[in-house]
This record gives sequence, C-alpha cells and structure tokens, in this order.
Amino acid sequence: MTTNVVVAEAHALLLRRAGLQAASAFLTAVRAAPTEIEYITPEREEAAIGNWIERFSDQPFSLADAASFVVMTELGIQEALTLDHHFRVAGFIMLPARRRSPPKLTARAPTPDSRRRPAESLPTLLRIVRPAGSDTA
Repeated sequence: MTTNVVVAEAHALLLRRAGLQAASAFLTAVRAAPTEIEYITPEREEAAIGNWIERFSDQPFSLADAASFVVMTELGIQEALTLDHHFRVAGFIMLPARRRSPPKLTARAPTPDSRRRPAESLPTLLRIVRPAGSDTA
C-alpha cells in the first residue's frame, strides 16, 4: 500500500535520476494489482497539515510524509518500508531498520553511471506500508 502523493514523488525522482522510460515503467508497475493506492483527500491533507506539519513545527516533515502519517494512523499501520528517518521521528517502525552506526565506506572515483539509480532500486524509493502482523507485502 502506498499513497498517490508518494507515487507522484517517486515518479518525479525517477524522471530526474533515471529518465522518462524508467519513470513510465514505474507508473505502469505501481498501478498494477496488487498495489493498493490510498488517495489523499482534502480532509486527509488538512489533517496532515494540522496534526503533523503545524503541530510539530520543529520537524521538517514534508506534506507527502505527513499525509502518509495520516493514512498510516487511520489504517492502524505501524511499519513503513522507507529510508526516510522522519517516519521513525513520527513514531513509526522503519523497514529496513537503520543501522546504529554507518558502514565504513571506501572512497572511489565516481563513474558516469554511478550517479543514476537504476529502476531495480525502486522499492527503496517507495514508502510501501503494510499492516502490523501481515505476512504479505
């Protein structure tokens, strides 16, 4: 399950980083079953702004993040497949869990293609969430 604003965010990121073909393939794949897309209604948007962005004004929550928090709270979802630490700050469980200390990196010269993320890394861009206790993704 994801939201329409997360789909829009991921599509825009793919357009910039991987190009038109990858972005189009993403839209085709994400709209296929069994992906559930929850839509952000005006009421959910107002809740995102009032309950998350304004209430926690010391946190730089994006509207997409806050809208996801609203949907997750409404549906009783506690876990999110994300690398965005704002989900942890908001009290949700991040999947995969972040490491306590960053891995040691070996410096190497970038190659022309190393700045682009391949379409295969797409699941890390999505904030796909599932109900707690569910065995399906």
